[in-house]
Amino acid sequence: MRIDDYKGNPRYYDFGTKNESFLLTARELKDLGIKNWFMCLEVKHPELGVQDIDPYDPNITPQDIGKVVIECKHNPWFYFRELARVPVSGAGDVQFYLHRANHAAIWSFIHSLDFELVQPR
Repeated sequence: MRIDDYKGNPRYYDFGTKNESFLLTARELKDLGIKNWFMCLEVKHPELGVQDIDPYDPNITPQDIGKVVIECKHNPWFYFRELARVPVSGAGDVQFYLHRANHAAIWSFIHSLDFELVQPR
């Protein structure tokens, strides 16, 4: 989906991602009144079709691998949304789960801002 930014530049977003936590967090940010609530769903290179590539497909082509690498290089949100896996004892690897706290931590890290993350257990 194309949405123009505040300067009128086109930006593209993947509202069809398989990682539901990114959609839920984006919706939560929208409900809170955040103007750029969809930033974690951005796709920098939609012309490559990376939003339709399954990076865990055992038959992925070298061309598709290259497309995914290009997108990850320019877009850390894509990496966390589609590629990052977290090891969980007894469950193997699971998708990275986004919530408001780690959304803020990732954004701060991308923008070179110091932060301290404190969460209840």
